[in-house]
Amino acid sequence: HHHEHRHDRRVRTHSLVHDGPVPFSAIEMFLDLLRSTHGEKLLRMKGVIELAEDPSRPLVIHGVQKILHPPARLPAWPDGQRGTRLVLITLDMPEDYIQRLFAAFTNKPSIDTPDRAALESNPLAIAGL
Repeated sequence: HHHEHRHDRRVRTHSLVHDGPVPFSAIEMFLDLLRSTHGEKLLRMKGVIELAEDPSRPLVIHGVQKILHPPARLPAWPDGQRGTRLVLITLDMPEDYIQRLFAAFTNKPSIDTPDRAALESNPLAIAGL
């Protein structure tokens, strides 16, 4: 009995990493924007976040498409490695778009792309991202 496994080339895994704490509002806006604009293409998401508000306790998030499950706090960093690490599994979403959007919200925007303040005051600025 032979099974042939085919992987859909349109499905991609994106790893997002940010060294250092991130404000909860930045993560919340990044995820809200991603879910509202590309929710049907966001197959799965999970991550550990170092929050600026309380960096000693990691925030764990996970979701499927537009559904984001309630975040949970861990009592301590399990591996001792702080920082923000997100993994997104998407359908037909370019790596560059996700990386640049994440960089904008973590205040490490690329040249000629809006930073978090610009996106907060004008969410339509993302169109040129």
